[in-house]
Amino acid sequence: MTDFLIEELRKAVRSNNRKPLIVCGAGVSTQATNGTAPGWAKLIQSGIKRVADIDANAGLWATDSQQKLTTGGTEVWIAIADEVTKRLGGAHNREFGDWLQDELGSLQPDRRDLLDAICALGCPIATTTYDDVISNALGLTAISWSDHTETLRFLHDATPQGVLHLHGHWRAPERVVLGSTSYGEHSADHRRQLLQQIATLERPTLFIGCSQDGLADPDFSRLDSFLTEWQDVAPRRYWLIRQEIDEHRSPKPVPSPIHSKRLFPVAFG
Repeated sequence: MTDFLIEELRKAVRSNNRKPLIVCGAGVSTQATNGTAPGWAKLIQSGIKRVADIDANAGLWATDSQQKLTTGGTEVWIAIADEVTKRLGGAHNREFGDWLQDELGSLQPDRRDLLDAICALGCPIATTTYDDVISNALGLTAISWSDHTETLRFLHDATPQGVLHLHGHWRAPERVVLGSTSYGEHSADHRRQLLQQIATLERPTLFIGCSQDGLADPDFSRLDSFLTEWQDVAPRRYWLIRQEIDEHRSPKPVPSPIHSKRLFPVAFG
């Protein structure tokens, strides 16, 4: 089945009509910066530390939150992210913006092999990260989902000259999707929802460097519910998963396809 899916993905990439939308997760930025760019959990962890650095009374909360972050899943991470945002004064407060800038503003790609390979596919590129790693490496501009005009142009241009930031960008902290509050605000943006739905129905999607927790966030979960109603016509969504080898040199099992979500894991490596 994997060989079949890989060949189907190759056909989609070679197509001259509605090439797949590539969605780069934090794993792409992390690889390109040799581990410097933080993933979702690592970014929240740094937010906990920033709260403790500026609030002497937050020590016990910080210790408890760090422990929960280690043992919890997506819902726990979102709850902690909400608390970090609140304790930094909210998304419109300078403390919140300064924290994002300190963590993400100076990130630069140290290696280009993966980014060049993605660029060579000639597909539109989106990312769930808030940093400039991909756009700086490829010489493209950052486009936010909240900019409906530019997003629509991105989706319909044959060769988009930008990287679509699905969850916001550090330069606009008030629009960053980090916790349930920001997820709620974006879910109320009906034009944004429509653009997401158009993007998903018009072309295949290829997830690269996206974790299972990342694909389980409320934004993607809401889109999954939408796709369940359109599974009779929705294009495939491909999820690249690195093939892990255990100590007995046997490959670990790859997750099964989720047909209602049109999500098909494809192992590589």
